[in-house]
Amino acid sequence: MEQQKSTEEHVCIQPNLKTTIKWLGNITEVVVDSVEEALADINRTVTVGLTGHFALAFGLSYNAGIAIDARGNVALQATGNVGGGLPAATPIALYTTVTNAPSYEELVGPGYQVGGSGGVKFVSVGGEAIIIPPAPGSGDESYYGGSINLGISLLPYYAELHGEVGKTVSTRAINIFDLIRSGLKGLEGW
Repeated sequence: MEQQKSTEEHVCIQPNLKTTIKWLGNITEVVVDSVEEALADINRTVTVGLTGHFALAFGLSYNAGIAIDARGNVALQATGNVGGGLPAATPIALYTTVTNAPSYEELVGPGYQVGGSGGVKFVSVGGEAIIIPPAPGSGDESYYGGSINLGISLLPYYAELHGEVGKTVSTRAINIFDLIRSGLKGLEGW
């Protein structure tokens, strides 16, 4: 008798759990669709990561970060730059870059940046203006952005200006909206 009662309770609970999961899935789908639609006309990319800069007339810098665009794409990107600048040595800093590019893919390829940084008591703060030219023959437009960083300096006090050319490479992106949708489909079969 006790075993039969337990089975009946289980049967009653199971459909309610499935119904709740389906209901939450439907609400999530509506929210994801609404967010995706709201972002459709926004042309922005945001990249966050680590950067470093060294200069003594000849300058080198690198960036490695996660790029996110308004289409829901997330990709790992790396940039190497060469150029010229006043003495600076910031081996590692956190950076954020925002551009008017519509997709992370538009960030891939050559680019130019001019900027400066300063350090006090081994703390460095800097910023750059960024230009991303169109691919040759593409007919696309140039994109523009800005970057700020905060890091550790090897010099106790400094101020510098620099100009650099670089190239950005990227991994294939994961789309957050598609990832959520596939997760919801997996829950439906649960």
